[in-house]
Amino acid sequence: MTPQPRTSLAWGDSLVAAMLAIVDRPRWWVLSLAGFLVRGGVLLLALPIWILPTPAQLSSLLGPSVLGAGLASPTPALIALLVGALVLLTIVLLATSLLGGSVDADLLAAMAADEELGGVGVPTVPADIAATARLMAHLPTLAATVLAGSGLLQAATIELLNPAPSADSLAARIAAHVPVPLGLVVAAWVIGEAWGGLALRELATRPGLASGLLRGLRRLVSPSGLATLVVTDSVVLGVAAGMWLVLGRAFDRVWPAVLDGADPASLVVPIALLAATWVAALWLISLATAWRAAAWTAISFGDRNRTVTRTPRRAS
Repeated sequence: MTPQPRTSLAWGDSLVAAMLAIVDRPRWWVLSLAGFLVRGGVLLLALPIWILPTPAQLSSLLGPSVLGAGLASPTPALIALLVGALVLLTIVLLATSLLGGSVDADLLAAMAADEELGGVGVPTVPADIAATARLMAHLPTLAATVLAGSGLLQAATIELLNPAPSADSLAARIAAHVPVPLGLVVAAWVIGEAWGGLALRELATRPGLASGLLRGLRRLVSPSGLATLVVTDSVVLGVAAGMWLVLGRAFDRVWPAVLDGADPASLVVPIALLAATWVAALWLISLATAWRAAAWTAISFGDRNRTVTRTPRRAS
């Protein structure tokens, strides 16, 4: 086939090219899913099977010597528990950030070398640099969480010490007290994820953490960046919401039977169907997140190589 030059793709064509590029790239699916899970996606995917303790169970587990009068007048034991939880959370955050940074860098190098997404080819970004860029992009998320923290603590105190008569879970009742702050935290997290991914792509072509973050933010707030954020995240969230609904209903059918001590033989098929549904959901999430990553790559690198050679693609 005679090589033919092509110009950079328009925005809509870039999204289509990203979708076509991921079709025969199962390694991209795995890397995208791994990056999504270690950066917090595992918590979202576990929502359908979360069984949170009731206020009575928490009080029984911790006891009055720890809870005391609650967060309004915390005991030394409660303060130590909260500090320990914060330290553990920090360690987990740093570890998952490094792992996620390594996965993101490998995925970016593979996607940036693909001719359908721009074909520029970029050097691998070190895992620590990628993790730092991701964490710094989530400074607005941290600020939103701090601002929402007092409201969340107050709502948690109310529900633990004087729970409202409701069939909803403890988490749902706490969230009902502060819907706006929680919404801001979620919005900041979504924006931080997109900003960090774009900053990583900028760092792959030009070093400099501060300038990379600035260029990534500039690209994010551009018309094509905002449109890509809305379209791709809507797809990912739509897939996740459908998965929550299906898995939640399946789990609600299986778990009561397990608690009631049903015959193990009668649970084989329901549990197998639940596992199969979970695997299918993970596959759909991997496709959605791989397409989102490919779309950001096409938008970022598609205009950096105005004339690239079109040659037959080989499956990797």
